[in-house]
Amino acid sequence: MATPDATARFDGAAYRDFGGLRISSVGIGTYLGEADDATDEAYVDSLTYALENGCNVVDTAINYRHQRSERAVGDALMESDVTRDEVFVATKGGYIPFRFDVPDDPSGYMREEYVETGLVPPDETVQANCIAPDFLSEQVDTTLENLAVDSVDLYYVHNPETHLREASRDEFEDRLRRAFEALEDEVDAGRIGAYGVATWNGFRVPPSRDEHLSMERVVEVSERAADGKSALAAVQMPYNARMRGVAEDETQKVAGERLTPLEAADKLGLYVFTSAALMQGKLADERAGPEYGGTPAQDALEFVLSTDGVGTALVGCSSSEHVEENLGVVDAT
Repeated sequence: MATPDATARFDGAAYRDFGGLRISSVGIGTYLGEADDATDEAYVDSLTYALENGCNVVDTAINYRHQRSERAVGDALMESDVTRDEVFVATKGGYIPFRFDVPDDPSGYMREEYVETGLVPPDETVQANCIAPDFLSEQVDTTLENLAVDSVDLYYVHNPETHLREASRDEFEDRLRRAFEALEDEVDAGRIGAYGVATWNGFRVPPSRDEHLSMERVVEVSERAADGKSALAAVQMPYNARMRGVAEDETQKVAGERLTPLEAADKLGLYVFTSAALMQGKLADERAGPEYGGTPAQDALEFVLSTDGVGTALVGCSSSEHVEENLGVVDAT
């Protein structure tokens, strides 16, 4: 796990404070790409370059590229010159993952591996998303094996708003509470440092939408799960020059006050990681928003980082050249 002493060397405007840790304001995401060996190698190369040149935040998920992204992160941690306690590793659980490739019979695989073993209750699964406690605990086991580490620094519940497509609000909050209870146990066991909620729609859509999540209620549910102060520490939301909702739309309410998601997170003491800074590469080729004097990708990233309330912006990097370009925004190289 990352430690305050080991991350203390990361100083200056390019870095932020996360519970005593110093973490970079630009992090590397690992969502895109084919599930093949060539993409694995490209990720290991770009991640290794990033870790050796000032970026110490890596974001992944067990379902990304059918568990291959977690494995690529693990390989980069072993190959790079940095030590594990200097790196902030975040991952996610919730989607039922395949193992390295799409099986010939996807439905049969899920049934045999997850449903028949009792890990995934069918009545608590929505569009291959499950946050049942036993399933999440098993996913933590597999994640640690994939990453070849003893612990991760942040573990997100991945797109839990998916359950609101079928479950009532009361049932959803019960599922989320039990998920948080499982993660509180993982924190107590030292296998995760803190947990969070990673969403695509949840926090940014208005309350009238079925998938809306109240950040204040999420915090309250976590406190019920912990019977007091919880280990819930972060949220992840999409934000870029074309998707500005989390900074502009007052979709949240905290203590009766209407706020944007970024304002709500600040009020509730949650660190914000933003995803899709380059809109899955689109903003690397076309300019959007203000110009800061850099390449299109650098200007897009600068826009995100200059927004009040953003802690760390996550960018996917398919090559060392792209990593160097993006880290140049914060002079981390």
